[in-house]
Formats: sequence, structure tokens, C-alpha cells
Amino acid sequence: MLKSLIVKSPLGSFIVINYLISWTFLYPCYQMILSAEEGTFPPLALIGFIGAFGPTLAAIIIEGVLKGKQGVKALLMKALIWRVNWSWYVFVLAVPIALYGVAVWSSEFFGFQLGPANTADFFGSF
Repeated sequence: MLKSLIVKSPLGSFIVINYLISWTFLYPCYQMILSAEEGTFPPLALIGFIGAFGPTLAAIIIEGVLKGKQGVKALLMKALIWRVNWSWYVFVLAVPIALYGVAVWSSEFFGFQLGPANTADFFGSF
């Protein structure tokens, strides 16, 4: 029954499966983070990463139902195609660094004091 529904309406099925996967993991993660003590991060909240891949997992499920193993393999092989100019790699790596620099410069310019980053505070909560 479920297979016939997916074959009949693949886009609608993708949307429903995507929401089911995403919110099954993201909502509990969100609630765990909200209920955590101040300054701590609950390690179990990392299950939210599964929900972040909801669209990808839904696409793999739909492709598997519609075209089987060969369809899933063809879909995943498309992720390995790297046909872009080298300037895009420079762009992708340089823009976040440049934006970080602009953020630091503008906060200093407007008089905000940035303290040193203390990684022990972050990693000590695990």
C-alpha cells in the first residue's frame, strides 16, 4: 500500500517523509537544548543531525522505492561529480573567513570588546 502511494505521488510522499524524519529528530533535540542547564549542551541532542538530513534521507527512500538499488546508486553517484572551476573552491573557503573578519572588525569598530575564545567552556560540558 505504501509503495503504491509513493509511486502514485512521489513529490507528496517526499514531502511527508521529509517532515516525518526531520521533525522526529529535530523537535526532541530542540526540547533537550531548551531544558538543559545554563551553559551546558546535552550530548543526546546531537541526534538533531539526523533530522538535518531529512530531505536527503527522504530522497534516498523515494528513489529506492521507485527505482531500486540502481536508482539509489545513481543518485548517490551524482554527489561525486566535481565539475566546477577552481575559483568556486576559493570562493567557498574565502567568503566565510572574510565574513568572520568583517564581523570582528565591525564589532571592534563599534566599541564591542571581544574576549578570548575559551574552548574549555564548550568542550568541558560534555
